Amino acid sequence: MPRVERDARVMLETLRARCLERGLDVHGACALGTYEAATSGSGASMRTASSDDRACVALVGNSRALWGSFVDALMVEPGLDLESYVRRTVVTAAAAAARDGGGAATRVYWASDVDAGKVVAIQRLAECCGVAYLEESTHQSVHAEFGPWVAFRAAVVFDDARGPSEEEDARKRMTACPASDDAVAKAKAAFDIAVERYQASNGDDAELWKFWLAARVAMEDGDKFAKHRYYDEQILWHYDVDREGVRANIAARHRAAADL
Repeated sequence: MPRVERDARVMLETLRARCLERGLDVHGACALGTYEAATSGSGASMRTASSDDRACVALVGNSRALWGSFVDALMVEPGLDLESYVRRTVVTAAAAAARDGGGAATRVYWASDVDAGKVVAIQRLAECCGVAYLEESTHQSVHAEFGPWVAFRAAVVFDDARGPSEEEDARKRMTACPASDDAVAKAKAAFDIAVERYQASNGDDAELWKFWLAARVAMEDGDKFAKHRYYDEQILWHYDVDREGVRANIAARHRAAADL
């Protein structure tokens, strides 16, 4: 195995700063070995033949802050989709981080990939990084500040940069859900209803998204996380309800502003 020579801190700071500029405001890092131990046997390994378990893995995600940046980009590129926007941002940021790290080797995994060899257990990675608590009964990641209103987009592996030690990773890992037991119970009840609805309709239900959304809203824990809920249009986009309608509304507002 190659020696992990570089300190990842400079690269992580560049990655974070570049992503923040474009609305990707949720970040974390852990050792590759920490992630691999947590996902053993899952089919979501990020190891290669030459990987070193001391290598650094960076998590990139977002709160509702992403939406404003994406809307701004849509004003310039009306046909842009969110996935392309995110991928372009992360690839550019990772390349800048690699340069600042003296040409460090990087690999990027996407949360949306499902092909063998490309899958990343992104929620488990967030847990390993100490970014969120994975509430198993509802399959929701709960962030200490944003609650359930986060999305994890990508993992960037810096193969020849040393990240946190596995001991450091263990210390920062959340041991309890940031939401109360009552909120978790309500979210679990709503989640179970959504699952029943899904099974009854075989997933063919135009209103099903509202039930998945209800499980997420229930995890808000009253007012604790409600202020971080996604914007209405962001929810419609996220749950793939009416993306073209959202796009048209944004374009109409842009035209109206240009006419002022």
